[in-house]
Amino acid sequence: MYPNAAAALGGAPRSVVCLTDTHFLGMSRIHLNDAVQLFLISLTHYFALDACATPSLPPKSPCRRLLQQLAVTGTCLGCALQSKYAMALTTLGWLGLQNLWLLCAHVAQHGGLRAAGLHAAARSLLLLGIPGLLHVLLLRLHLAHLPRSGNGDSYMSVEFQASLAGSRYARLVLAEMRPSFSDRLIEHATSQLWYNRNMAVLFPRGSHVFDTVWYAWPLATRGVYFGLARDWGDIVRHVEERRVWGFFLHPNPAISLLTTATAAIVAATAAAVLLIAVCACPLRLRFGSAAIRAAALSLRSGGPGSLLVAYLIHWLPYLTQERQTFLLYYLPAYYFAILLTARTWHDVVCCQLPDALAAVLTLLLCSATGVVSWRLLPICFASKVNLHEWAASLRLASTECWHVLDVWEPSGAPCWVDHV
Repeated sequence: MYPNAAAALGGAPRSVVCLTDTHFLGMSRIHLNDAVQLFLISLTHYFALDACATPSLPPKSPCRRLLQQLAVTGTCLGCALQSKYAMALTTLGWLGLQNLWLLCAHVAQHGGLRAAGLHAAARSLLLLGIPGLLHVLLLRLHLAHLPRSGNGDSYMSVEFQASLAGSRYARLVLAEMRPSFSDRLIEHATSQLWYNRNMAVLFPRGSHVFDTVWYAWPLATRGVYFGLARDWGDIVRHVEERRVWGFFLHPNPAISLLTTATAAIVAATAAAVLLIAVCACPLRLRFGSAAIRAAALSLRSGGPGSLLVAYLIHWLPYLTQERQTFLLYYLPAYYFAILLTARTWHDVVCCQLPDALAAVLTLLLCSATGVVSWRLLPICFASKVNLHEWAASLRLASTECWHVLDVWEPSGAPCWVDHV
């Protein structure tokens, strides 16, 4: 339930966009654990909204309700980490920054370190201990009941591989020479640490036609295409026939560009506020302290500053990757960009304008993004369409094809679509 009409209108774009965006729809239709991990990351963020909230009078020691909220948040984070490390590690980093900010607020409000120390101990134990315990228990369960060899064996030592059923080294390494569970735990963690470096050697950046760089993701230039057409002789003979051509994993470009523009505006505003605070505070100007308070409030759980940090911390680490990276890796950052856009829409439109006008503008926004999603449904659901409709949808989805003047029409100048 929303507390007022403004809050309800502010939540509408978030709900509509997440339910209609083709990136979320596409990820839900293919068997990749990225969609499951995003669900767990969103749950982690949802429970962290309460677990990391700053009460007006924070308790001097963690209460039972807070401990329960932290335990649930830690469990969701642990499940996200077990689904896939790369994306959830950035969630762990954002959660750590959020808790660090909260502990600083405790020190400022209480004026002592004892309460902050108790909260720090409780948060560290539950938000780090529970994910660590989940990892150990699930690895123990996996090695006890599913000790199968597989494609990733080569990352492990010969002794580790010998402990797996079906390994070619099983007969070469004696039982007493095989590592214990603690040794395998350490080796497994070490292999995960060097996984990205190994992948950069096996699959370097630029070695796949749909491999894209991190800075292109917010602009929705090119997604990942899965071709499903096989009988090309029949296609040539019946080129106008409606058929399944393929599947394209890609966001709604209208939503992607809108969220990118919003994040850029919020980041520029935050930089301006911080600049004002830095310049005004030494001069003891009144608006300097107001700028500091505004920046601090925005960093509170669920605030625009917190969501901006979550967006950047889930996106920017990919600039360090030297292996293949695809647009689907942008999914967690994209989720927080949508939340940031909805929060900004709530603050700027729903809270500042009359409810009737805000409702009309919200309806127009949702309708505009919905129309684009409707145009992209054939490539999202791999529907049966003719060749011209298929090419038009691909051109509309990929902003790198927007140099074509008639992008909204079936025909157009050559781009990557013509070479699929």
